[in-house]
Amino acid sequence: MGSEFVPDLVALFWDSSLFKINLIELEPVNDPVITKIGTPSARLASAMKQTAEWKQWLEKGGWNLVLSMRDRIWEYGICQ
Repeated sequence: MGSEFVPDLVALFWDSSLFKINLIELEPVNDPVITKIGTPSARLASAMKQTAEWKQWLEKGGWNLVLSMRDRIWEYGICQ
C-alpha cells in the first residue's frame, strides 16, 4: 500500500469468481478494548482510525494497486 499505509498482515483469498484482500491491523491480545467508562481504548481508537484511513485511500484510487496485486498474484499462481 505504498509507504504511507502499512498493514500488519495481508490475507489474500480467491477462487474462480472472487478475489478478496483483507488488510489486518494486529494489536496485543491482552490489551483492553473498552475502557472502564465504556469508550474505546486508545489502542482500539488508533486501529479504527488507521482502518478508516485505509478505506479513504482505497476510495481515492488505491484500488488500482489492489487490482494490480490481484493481477500479479493471479499471473504468478497460474504460471508457477
